[in-house]
Amino acid sequence: MIRSVIERGVATGELDDPQPALTAQYIPAFIRAARLYGPRDLPDEALAEHFLHLLAQGLVRRRP
Repeated sequence: MIRSVIERGVATGELDDPQPALTAQYIPAFIRAARLYGPRDLPDEALAEHFLHLLAQGLVRRRP
């Protein structure tokens, strides 16, 4: 399901992902690892917000 959502986003030009199948594997692994090894007191909303930020923005600072 994750892969098909990413592939549709790529097809419409909304997303830029050269490897949707690989990204689809990263997403649940990222969430699982954060839940298992991340801060115990991190609320679900904070995890979701952080994950979406990383997915949409990445870690690289955009130059103006």
